[in-house]
Amino acid sequence: MICKHCGKENIDNARFCAFCGNKLPGNNEQTQSKIVSQSKKKTDNFSIAGFVLSFLSPILGIVFSSLGYRQARQDHSPKGLAIAGVIISLAFVIANLVAFVISGKTLVTLIEKLFA
Repeated sequence: MICKHCGKENIDNARFCAFCGNKLPGNNEQTQSKIVSQSKKKTDNFSIAGFVLSFLSPILGIVFSSLGYRQARQDHSPKGLAIAGVIISLAFVIANLVAFVISGKTLVTLIEKLFA
């Protein structure tokens, strides 16, 4: 990129002239938008943890997925993983309650007896 002020050649992605220090025209807005979009890209650890925990410990899955959903709403990011974690956790809790009411034992105990 050539500086309009001094006429010297600079590297393409430079924001300022290496020789005179003046601001270079061109990709500055694109560079700034890339920096902003990269800062917005962050993984939602609560949603991921909630989804995984929904299979292992449904109560913790509900807690972490709910936290992930709240964080996703604040960041205006996708909420699918958090919603899936809550749904799966609730399904496991309901299945355990039904199994307990029917047989007096939890679903985990019934599954252990099936495979034992």
